[in-house]
Amino acid sequence: MKAKDRLLLIFMILLFCELTFADMLSERWNYYKKTFISDDGRILDLQNNSISHSEGQGYGLLLSVLFDDRETFEKVWKWTKFNLQTRKGDNLLAWSWGKHISGKWTVLDYNNATDGDSLIAYALCLAGKRWGKSEYLEEAKKIIRDIREFLIVKKDDNLYLLPGYYGFYREDSLILNPSYYVLPAYKVFAKVEERNFWENFYSESVSFLEKISFGQYGLPPDWIILKNNDISIFSEKTNTFGFEAIRVLLYSVMADEWRIVGKFKKFLSLIENVNYVPQDIDLKEEKISSQDGMAMHYLIVSALAKKLGKNELAEALKSRGLKKLEEEKNYYSYTLSLIVLKEEER
Repeated sequence: MKAKDRLLLIFMILLFCELTFADMLSERWNYYKKTFISDDGRILDLQNNSISHSEGQGYGLLLSVLFDDRETFEKVWKWTKFNLQTRKGDNLLAWSWGKHISGKWTVLDYNNATDGDSLIAYALCLAGKRWGKSEYLEEAKKIIRDIREFLIVKKDDNLYLLPGYYGFYREDSLILNPSYYVLPAYKVFAKVEERNFWENFYSESVSFLEKISFGQYGLPPDWIILKNNDISIFSEKTNTFGFEAIRVLLYSVMADEWRIVGKFKKFLSLIENVNYVPQDIDLKEEKISSQDGMAMHYLIVSALAKKLGKNELAEALKSRGLKKLEEEKNYYSYTLSLIVLKEEER
């Protein structure tokens, strides 16, 4: 075979693989829409009594933009705005909506969830830019302004993100969730609302997340408590690096934030040694769960490994993650898996 023909063959193989991956993603998105998005635009948490929450709506909006699915985006946003943006005095969103004990489907809790607000505003910004819809940007600005005014607080000369409007501020301490820091969103917020503030908050957030390191693998817990600049695991909720904190890895990779990504080299060494991704790790007992991770665990850690140059490990984890995705029924895992895969495609 001539050199020219070999190059052509290699090109065709690469093109076929690219098309196959794109087709697979399209199929997964169609499955996601049929399974987790209702006809009127509600994202369904099927394993939690089919409730909906601002986090889920935010992820649904973000995925719609990533898949360039304007019709789905508009449907999800219409439901979200009408049903969750119902608080008095601000533009934040009620975090929980579902079947009340009375039998009525309605808001179950009017407190907000800051990750949900951040994801929704982030998706609105991306949609406004992608589709040239200035009204989406205006809606985003209102939410971003209220995140800045009501949810970011100053303590001991540092800025911190409250997980919600109510319930996370004690007399001498703050209860915080590291995974609520949606780093890539802050870069976008800086382009549309109070640039200096958001650039500074991004920088402070990265410095803060760098400090959150527990156990022999230096991992962030799902929840922390901050008192007198001292960061501790908030054991009243959990001692684990688990279901929530896995997103710290995801958002750090999405933001190309090497100062945080580089912290997880020991964690990757653990994964190589045990040959699976555990669902969680108890950071106080130093106990690694024997329960195998879900699709999202494998795909997020695969993206981390790739970012750190561990390409062979990344491919092995990705392969296992894709197999798990074929049978995944959990909305949260399926959502984060699709975000990882679209990020890789980008």
